[in-house]
Amino acid sequence: MDSFDFVILGAGSGGIVAAITAGRAGKTVALIDRRPALGGTPVHSGVTPLMTFHCKRSEEGRPKNNVVASKIPMELIEHAIELGGSPGHTPDPIGFVETVTWVEPPILAEAMEALLAFSGATFIGGRSFAGAHVQGGRVHHIKLLNQRGKVEKIAGDYIIDASGDALIFAAAGEQTVIGRPGDGLTQPMTQIFTVKDIDLGQVVETQVSQPDDFVLGQDAKGLRENPVVGVSGYFSKVARAHEEGWWSVPRDRILFFGEKSSGRAVINTTRVTGFDPLDSAELKAAKTEGEKQVEIVFKLLKERVPGFEDAEIEGLAPAIGVRETRRIVGVKTLTEEMVLERQKDPDIVGKGAFPIDIHNPDDAGLTSAGVEQTGWYGIPFDCCRAVKCSNLYAAGRIISCDHRAFASVRVTPTVMSAAEGLVRRILAGRPVRL
Repeated sequence: MDSFDFVILGAGSGGIVAAITAGRAGKTVALIDRRPALGGTPVHSGVTPLMTFHCKRSEEGRPKNNVVASKIPMELIEHAIELGGSPGHTPDPIGFVETVTWVEPPILAEAMEALLAFSGATFIGGRSFAGAHVQGGRVHHIKLLNQRGKVEKIAGDYIIDASGDALIFAAAGEQTVIGRPGDGLTQPMTQIFTVKDIDLGQVVETQVSQPDDFVLGQDAKGLRENPVVGVSGYFSKVARAHEEGWWSVPRDRILFFGEKSSGRAVINTTRVTGFDPLDSAELKAAKTEGEKQVEIVFKLLKERVPGFEDAEIEGLAPAIGVRETRRIVGVKTLTEEMVLERQKDPDIVGKGAFPIDIHNPDDAGLTSAGVEQTGWYGIPFDCCRAVKCSNLYAAGRIISCDHRAFASVRVTPTVMSAAEGLVRRILAGRPVRL
């Protein structure tokens, strides 16, 4: 049986940063994933831009330093900029957050691979989780199934579940929850797709001339100068298509971001509900439904949106985007109140500034809170700790939080930063300064 200082399940945003942090500290690290490649949701589901690395400031300009992301997430973006895959952090054209960070998913994956390699951590891909062995109040080892159908065992001093589905926690007998209280419904899944050959300048001019049909966070000058185009709107076009009977996507708007220099946009408008994200067969069916919705969304864009006349679909993300599955019930639970009141526990592992953003599972709308709030809230260390197993921790979107707080915590820069802080806190054995 192989043994490591840190065993991390899940090579997505949180798992990768946790592995890099531990590797840089000189620890032996096994980073494990069912896929043969790194990346998680931002890479495999095509999520870009990332948001947010910065919090909003008050009218008095506070906080002076509004960076909420930790060191390694910032390094990943710097590396992506050097590789020509990102314009860096830019103002959010929609105004939902302070900044958005457009980064090409393949370039982000390349940056992740480079930082992980230099950290000395070991990546073990193509392994499915098959169980956890608990002994003496600790997870002694986890079981994996390799692509040849053989079971492997890996032991670790510290076990971090960054699987996105709380797989180790569930197998170890720790309490977990799924979805919202009452009915357990999760936020909808999304099939992201990329469109090329768009006249994004024309899109901006439509926003400027028809501001009531969009959610806007910048004036005309800002929209025209921003290298990134953000669209949350075309409400009237969606409503008309719905009245005509062919718009069956449970959405009240078109949502996408585009990069002006490339004439490309990432369309995040599909909304797939009614499927269990923890069931592989239902995930496959959800992707099929998402692909059907892509055809409907693109029809509206191509036929009715100025700037899309010559546009073509460049590609669909290989994996459907899953916003929410299972999360843990840890020593402490982050609540909506703690997020909105910007509470700062004395023992935190990360900072968050993304508003509460719930894609409703039973209608076409969005539920948001805290969009105008400035500053940041803290993510307590105890939200990452297992109750029963003393060496088991959570990273990524599965940390202990209520359904509404989850809608803020789940985003990539936040889970990356909390994962880095978590490993630093474990190694220090005491609260650390972020």
